[in-house]
Amino acid sequence: MEDVQFTGVVRTELEPLPTQLELQPRTPLDTTKVRNSLRRLYATGLYKSIVVEGIRHGDQVVIIFNGTPSLFLGRILITGVKDDRLTNMLQQSTRLTPGTLFSDNKLSRADELLQQTLQDNGYYKGNIFKAQPSTRPIPK
Repeated sequence: MEDVQFTGVVRTELEPLPTQLELQPRTPLDTTKVRNSLRRLYATGLYKSIVVEGIRHGDQVVIIFNGTPSLFLGRILITGVKDDRLTNMLQQSTRLTPGTLFSDNKLSRADELLQQTLQDNGYYKGNIFKAQPSTRPIPK
């Protein structure tokens, strides 16, 4: 095997894991090592899904772990509300926790909870606008 490559998740997010996987460049290709390496990559929580691809280069092969990254919630910001007490109530009512996995279900539920909190505080025509999610890595 010639090389092992990773796509979908920024390589720096994986460090030092690639050097610790059973499957390493310039070693014989072994299906057990591929399977165990795949399990280790999933265990990081950084991937939603992974496809293992092999590209032949003459007598050698390049293995590519091609994955779809998992998205995590970042900071939850409430803007446009002039009352600090209501801003805090709205932020808490989302029940979104930074650092947890993002899902459309969580976002829909947060939207419902925000609407309910607004109505409970007399804002029956409140509008909620969602910012586009950022795919940039969270600083450490």
